Amino acid sequence: MANLVRVLCLEPLLKKAGLEADVGQNFELIYDRLASDDRLKDVRLELDAAVSCYFASLELPETVTLYDQLLLSLRPKDLIASFNWDPFLLQAYARNRHMRLPRIVLLHGNVYLGYCPEHKAKGYLTQTCNSCGRPFQQSPLLFPITKKAYRSHPLLASEWEELSSTLEHAYLLTILGYAAPSSDTAAKEILLKAWDGNETRELAEVEVVDILPRRTLYDRWKEFIVRHHWAASTRFSLTWQCRYPRRSCETFAFATLQQDPWADRPIPRVRRLDRLQSWIHPLVDEEVALESRNVPLKPFRSVR
Repeated sequence: MANLVRVLCLEPLLKKAGLEADVGQNFELIYDRLASDDRLKDVRLELDAAVSCYFASLELPETVTLYDQLLLSLRPKDLIASFNWDPFLLQAYARNRHMRLPRIVLLHGNVYLGYCPEHKAKGYLTQTCNSCGRPFQQSPLLFPITKKAYRSHPLLASEWEELSSTLEHAYLLTILGYAAPSSDTAAKEILLKAWDGNETRELAEVEVVDILPRRTLYDRWKEFIVRHHWAASTRFSLTWQCRYPRRSCETFAFATLQQDPWADRPIPRVRRLDRLQSWIHPLVDEEVALESRNVPLKPFRSVR
């Protein structure tokens, strides 16, 4: 957000609107000034188009990325909630979609996300509604930072509702790089209300992945933490879902409730996506056997 004005060369557009923007200023603060003045509606629409065009042009490399690892480490019972406009998560989902992936909600919209307001359907922007056959509409992207009425748009309201209902039953909560800015109090209030309603919160674990000092992260997220039930790290590779892919909740429960920790089986560091998918496949097969024939999942044990 601090580099967006410079990267998108938005200074001439902002000057046309009478705004002398500092290129290092948070973009949302600039947008808030535009959104609060109806006389600048045309400038705001031009700005929206420039932002959408930029993010839509981004593409993942063909090699394995963090997005692939994140998706493949989770199951359909799990949920990824993203604030990002870029298409990386949805691009990774498309190329791994045959692998039984977690659900995704996009809390600030996304350049690849489309929806049908009439039938409350969503999907890739290039798709059409299964009910009416009409092309999906583009999801909204930008919000005034001081007036983020997440419940006012039908698409985003449903995204937040799914996140809230999931948080009320979550056993592991991993916060990956989200700063929870003080300016965005609406988001944090919604998250905290749902988390406070979680009846297993006393046993649940909160993980924070960030480059900031541990004390800073604790102060930021202390309202979500019960006693010592939290961890902080600077790398995704140290999270429960990366060390115990697709079995993070099971391993956490066995370690803390049964005193029977499982052996680590971290996601391998490979560059080719097909090799990572082949490594994940046996875990997926176990999940299918559990659901179809009630065959228990196999604990991760050390190979002797």
